[in-house]
Amino acid sequence: MLSFTSWIYCVCLYIRRENKDMAQLLSNEQISTDSKELYIKLEADDDEVQIEEMPGADGLFNVAAWEYVEDLDADGTIRRERVVCLLGRGPIITAGDGLPDVTPLIYRELAPSGQVKFSETVYEPEEGKDILEDPRVLLREGKLIIGLTSVVKTGEKYIPHPAIVVTNHKKIAEGLQRPKIVTNPRGNNQIASMDDNAVGKNTTVIDETTYMYRPEGTENDHRLRIFKLNDDEISIQQNDIELPNNIPWATYRTGTTMPPVWLNDFEAIFPIHGIRIDQNGIFEYAIGSARLVRGKDGMLSIDNISREPLIYPDFFVGRFDADIVELHPEIRRVVYCVSGRPVYDERGNLQTLEMLVNVGDTRTLKVTIPIFKLTEGWQSSREFTPFHILSDVA
Repeated sequence: MLSFTSWIYCVCLYIRRENKDMAQLLSNEQISTDSKELYIKLEADDDEVQIEEMPGADGLFNVAAWEYVEDLDADGTIRRERVVCLLGRGPIITAGDGLPDVTPLIYRELAPSGQVKFSETVYEPEEGKDILEDPRVLLREGKLIIGLTSVVKTGEKYIPHPAIVVTNHKKIAEGLQRPKIVTNPRGNNQIASMDDNAVGKNTTVIDETTYMYRPEGTENDHRLRIFKLNDDEISIQQNDIELPNNIPWATYRTGTTMPPVWLNDFEAIFPIHGIRIDQNGIFEYAIGSARLVRGKDGMLSIDNISREPLIYPDFFVGRFDADIVELHPEIRRVVYCVSGRPVYDERGNLQTLEMLVNVGDTRTLKVTIPIFKLTEGWQSSREFTPFHILSDVA
């Protein structure tokens, strides 16, 4: 797990919100809202959201993070030290209209002080060729399962596909190995197969064999697709999740953020991205919370979505001395997240969710949100308990 508690050089800010009524949206509800009028006012109450600068992430964005324990031998004495690892997109070669920006993937290891002790470019794309981007990492028993978007150059077009790399922290330091690019998942006996090609992005690891991504196409702007990857590398479509298109902060499009945080065997906190178009025609990104549910048949669904976003561009305005750098301010205002970690108390009770959020295209921050703000107002007729912690995550 990640450990941010020992990091230094953090500028801590507290933002208080007055409106405690964070009504949640059931996916089958209809909402009458003019999205142009959406602006969340941050006012005073007792709810605190903590924002900190992210040490070691300078020059990176869309950063995935994890942690391992290193044994150090100092004059015959073994000392254990926690190492925080980052994998993110590096300096951008800005592309022209309709073309993907080109970025390397950079791997870093941080000392407990937050200083960078190792940094290496592990993937170097070539302009005009295929590109890998936006890593999302799940750590399981020393194994790193990385979901990526592979932007494949086909003729004069760039087509995104889900991509997966399974590795560990020693191997990744030597370079990112060739990913498996998911192009044609098969159907099983109960579910029809996907289209001829799995075209989409935001590949997110759900568990060791299950993945989610957002398919391309306007008909899929509010759809998430689940597939499984078997040991023999045959990918099987599991099901689609249809989200409502009238979420005020996500009227244009939705997508995934980080891997879900499972509360028990059946339900998880699952932050999601949303995009709306503001009154000036600018794409404005936001992040809200959703509940991901696993049925007894193994199928995944979402039954609650936050009515208001938790994180959005104006959340950070005026909070830092340096300007927030947006590479394409004429078309978008971005907040983006591909990584985070749950924080538990000594009794194993889930307390907060620490999310690594990039604001614009160059600044990475740690945003810590109390867990009740992510789950407030959840409604369900199901028989499981929201805060029964799984033994393997406590």
